Formats: sequence, C-alpha cells, structure tokens
Amino acid sequence: SPNTSAMLRAMAEACANVRDRLEIKVAAPLSAGVDEVLGARGVLIFTPENFAYMSGATKDFFERIYYPCLE
Repeated sequence: SPNTSAMLRAMAEACANVRDRLEIKVAAPLSAGVDEVLGARGVLIFTPENFAYMSGATKDFFERIYYPCLE
C-alpha cells in the first residue's frame, strides 16, 4: 500500500547514517523466505492492516518461514 511504502522509505532514510555498519535489504513478502530471515541480524516487517489483520502476503510469508525458522 502507499502508506506502507512510505513507512519503508522513512525507515530506510532513518538508517542511512548507519549504513557503514549495516547491510539493509528490502524484500517483498512473496519473494522473501527462510534464507533472508536466518541470514539477518534483525527483521523489520511492514504490512498494511486490513479488517484488523495483516495483509495476505505477509501472512503467507509467516506461514512459509515459521517451522524452518522455529529453532
């Protein structure tokens, strides 16, 4: 959504002063997976809220990574 994209851009700009210490990777929920999560030191997830629930693409992301990343 446009608002979610605006939040993502704002966070990327806020992290600009630490880019020499961080690698920032942006991935859409349908293209991100287990390797991205397990290889990250931290994860920020932005999702639009629809009818008091996250977007279907974000839910799909969580369902695909949950068990492989559980340990």
